[in-house]
Amino acid sequence: MTEERTCCFLSDKRIPLAARKHALTWMRKTDVGSKAEREIKPLLELPVEERIRAALKAGHDGYFVLDDAGKVVNHAFFQINGNELHVYSVHTAKEHARRGLATRTARELIELVPKKFPGVRLLFLGGGGDPRVASIARGLKTRPHSLSIKSREDIGSSCFELLR
Repeated sequence: MTEERTCCFLSDKRIPLAARKHALTWMRKTDVGSKAEREIKPLLELPVEERIRAALKAGHDGYFVLDDAGKVVNHAFFQINGNELHVYSVHTAKEHARRGLATRTARELIELVPKKFPGVRLLFLGGGGDPRVASIARGLKTRPHSLSIKSREDIGSSCFELLR
């Protein structure tokens, strides 16, 4: 993948059609038994044009990385609940796997959260059963980084406080 990339949130006013289609596809792929599945599954009964709007209204959002050809190569899906942001899905397209893109995307998301969602104070990575998200959380706790976060094991093993 070249460095030419487009990044966007599902909640942005204008997003590429590829990101919108990607979100609609992944709405059908939530982890069985997860909170996301319980909340997203009923939305699949809605007309297609209303699904994303309903998901956003319920606090679900997504962060997408598109390559220079306009294809979604990575995503992070999450839900905001009060002052908490819960990342429950991270995925990298197979042809871009094993290049650190998921971790890079998670770090970008962490850096952008205070600007995009100023009320968010706590970030939870995982909890929905996605092993990639759990791996990113472990890495943030064990490897040096320059992100303004602090692990909050007292709240949860995958909880980080956003420092401002």
